[in-house]
Amino acid sequence: MEEESSEVMMNLLHENKLSIALSGAETPGFKEPWIEQYPIDKRPLQVCIAPNHPLAKKPFITSKMLTNYSFICLDKGYTHYAIFENWAKTNQINSNQVTYTKEIQTAGSFIASGLSVGIMIDLLVKNRTDIVTRPLKNAPQFYINLIVNKNAAVNPLQQKFNKTLIQNTSELQTS
Repeated sequence: MEEESSEVMMNLLHENKLSIALSGAETPGFKEPWIEQYPIDKRPLQVCIAPNHPLAKKPFITSKMLTNYSFICLDKGYTHYAIFENWAKTNQINSNQVTYTKEIQTAGSFIASGLSVGIMIDLLVKNRTDIVTRPLKNAPQFYINLIVNKNAAVNPLQQKFNKTLIQNTSELQTS
């Protein structure tokens, strides 16, 4: 089992080092011919802040409300990075306001301390009582997919595992 950024996971799949992976994406579909894709979820990015942050009492947050704050974002290689960069450019967020990290825990610490605002999916902070999320108006979407490398050679046990994951993912979509 590997736990890496979406970019690393896709590279491991492409290099046939993995046959199946969960991966985030900034668009709903992949166009690679060697991939089978099974959508799992689509989530809007949210504003993640400390409970005592001035914006914590707002029912939703606009990009304009965030112009004077510092941000923490996951670094290159993470899907969050690409989505945040596009959002920041569209909303004229100054790159000097952004700190990047390769660690989700570090991002959480910056947010919980009140040093920075995070723009990410709620799943990354859902078990933290020291961080609250607020809806971001016109939020970009984060797509979660099960990705299968159709060209990977797999043993019977891995094949059975992959088939079970695909079946469970497909059942999620029909329920």
